[in-house]
Amino acid sequence: MGLHFSASLFGILFITLNALAKTTGQGIPNLFPHMGSDANNAPSFLHSRLKSAAYFEYASGGFIPLDSTVYSYSFGRGGQLSLEEMNDNFISFDESYTYSFDRTNSFFKPHFHRTQLFNATNKAISYTCQSWNNTIGKWRDSARYVYTYSSGSALLTKTVFQILDPTTNGWQAHVYFYNDYDGQNNLIAMHSTVFSMFFTYDALNRLNSRTDSQANVSPFYWYGTQRLLFAYDQAYNLSTKITQSVLNGTWVDAQKSEYYYVGNTLIQAISYVRKNNTWVPAGENSFQYDASNNLIENEFKIWDNATNHFLSVNRERKTYNSFGQPTSWYSETYDQASLSWVSTAGDFMNRYYYENYTPTDVANVFSDAEMKIFPQPATDRLFFDGTQKSQAFLQLIVTDVQGKVIWQQQNATTAKQELDISNWVNGVYFLRIQSTTGNSVKQFWVAK
Repeated sequence: MGLHFSASLFGILFITLNALAKTTGQGIPNLFPHMGSDANNAPSFLHSRLKSAAYFEYASGGFIPLDSTVYSYSFGRGGQLSLEEMNDNFISFDESYTYSFDRTNSFFKPHFHRTQLFNATNKAISYTCQSWNNTIGKWRDSARYVYTYSSGSALLTKTVFQILDPTTNGWQAHVYFYNDYDGQNNLIAMHSTVFSMFFTYDALNRLNSRTDSQANVSPFYWYGTQRLLFAYDQAYNLSTKITQSVLNGTWVDAQKSEYYYVGNTLIQAISYVRKNNTWVPAGENSFQYDASNNLIENEFKIWDNATNHFLSVNRERKTYNSFGQPTSWYSETYDQASLSWVSTAGDFMNRYYYENYTPTDVANVFSDAEMKIFPQPATDRLFFDGTQKSQAFLQLIVTDVQGKVIWQQQNATTAKQELDISNWVNGVYFLRIQSTTGNSVKQFWVAK
């Protein structure tokens, strides 16, 4: 869901190979951050970027926090969420901190830390992941990606997935991934020593096919795992995707998806499975949009053989701000007994918060790594932690959007503070920091 992360990064990578749950059925997956198009890496014309995100799941009659992630940036970088995958793969943050919710103690604790380094053209050159070690009370490196680009067109040509060797405490290359392109800069191959994907295109540079293969280690040989075939309508929209598997050494049809549009807007996708040489209905997705053509609902139905109809199962809904950025993403389940949409076990809710910025900005005096504010958004307890900064804090002040002082601490010997905010109203607040080396302002949210 959303921007969640697993300790098994390598596991995520190979799960993603088969996770093509895009509404358009596009066949080139994002295997790792910053793979593929760089369109979302550049500062948006909106000059607004993701600052924090919070995740909840439904249990015991209500939505319970799972974790909270905050982002920090420098040098005017930014980016937008991928609206189809709802992930942060193309957001050029410098650092992000994820805090998981301890349900036993009702406390947010450090969980995951990511950092990115960029070259002179704002291309990510490394993406490092750390996990919190409770024993030593510190972040510990766990895995990272290192990227290489072509000199002329700045296309991603190699990604090295590295893991930390606990014996030497050094980075060890685990898998090398290579990207090959044709003369039109179309990606035609993604391959490593254990898997490969090959892509073909038609005369209009539309993706025509994708073939996946995997290596059997002992004895070593390659075998096909799946093939995807794509077709388009007269308006150049994807109309059909067929998934094939291998049977007795031959590619055979296994699944099919058909896409239907009003103009260029996708309104319906119907999936089929192949049984006894016949396409049998399996599921349906229907899509609704707001006046700005933002996707606000994706309802999934399953085929019912008894009634020969599609029956509603669940739906995902989104809300947006005035700039078309998603502010919430949540799921609901259809209750056949009451014939209504309800929240139940397994449903999720994600909330997203943004900040304005200027593309020419440089880093603040206090980066978010030096002054951490969590969780974001906060509900009952809020934590400031600036213990990594050696300078003395002369003053810490929290104000609301009208400038009213809500809390302050004079001559603070440490910036590590825990605040009871159970009586604070929902909204945006500002932490104003004055130290011996300069001033800074940090923005945070309270949402209950």
